[in-house]
Amino acid sequence: MAKDVASIIIPADIHQKLSATYGGRNSPMQIQQDSRDLRAAVERDIETIRPELKQRGVTDSQIDEAKAKMHQFNQEQGLY
Repeated sequence: MAKDVASIIIPADIHQKLSATYGGRNSPMQIQQDSRDLRAAVERDIETIRPELKQRGVTDSQIDEAKAKMHQFNQEQGLY
């Protein structure tokens, strides 16, 4: 298990409404898939919350920049 992994802070209501892992939504199968391809998990999770973030004034470039930083950090940690 990795000690350090990239994450971002999002409003709690977005997390509650859209997160695949909130409130028991995560399944053993999804956990296994995500553990095999963390990059794809990051992509899926960011793209899931993108519309809601944009409604709150976050731009595509800000989202893309955050996503790129997450990927860079995860790569530096040797996670992919």
